[in-house]
Amino acid sequence: MMKITNELFADIFNNLMFKDMPDLHLDPEYLQDISKEGLVEHSDGVLDMSDDVVYKVHTGKKNNCQFALKCIGNHKENEEEDSMPLPILAMGYASAAYNYQLWERESKKQEVGAEALGDYKLLPLIPIFLYFDEEGYKGPTNLKQLYPKEFAKVVNDVKAHVFDVTELPMELREKLI
Repeated sequence: MMKITNELFADIFNNLMFKDMPDLHLDPEYLQDISKEGLVEHSDGVLDMSDDVVYKVHTGKKNNCQFALKCIGNHKENEEEDSMPLPILAMGYASAAYNYQLWERESKKQEVGAEALGDYKLLPLIPIFLYFDEEGYKGPTNLKQLYPKEFAKVVNDVKAHVFDVTELPMELREKLI
């Protein structure tokens, strides 16, 4: 996967995910890479975080959050992973990120004690999928689309935020292609 700078990463999210939400816009200055070491757990069967997923954390004065960006479509070589339903991938990425945060919290708790941690909140993880294909994405975008309809009211849902690369301004597309 190409190197995605903090500026390009912020531009992608701000143009696609937060287009109509200026209060949530990312500032490239506050983006940092997240190490995938803690997110990969082969022995427990946790979804392996492949190298083609970019993880960043935004730690500014507000809007602290984690983000994942995966490019998918016919330009990819790893068709096996690309064939997995995107809501399942989104759920796997979030699960790994939240498990890692809880593991970090437990480690800190043992170091400094529970009282010193104060009111602990998880940083949300927002994964988006950037789709590169002329035909457009036609797969499921919600987990509930994979279940029989009679379970829709009782099953939790996971949304995969899928955007076509053509939704980006031309100057951003040129940086990605």
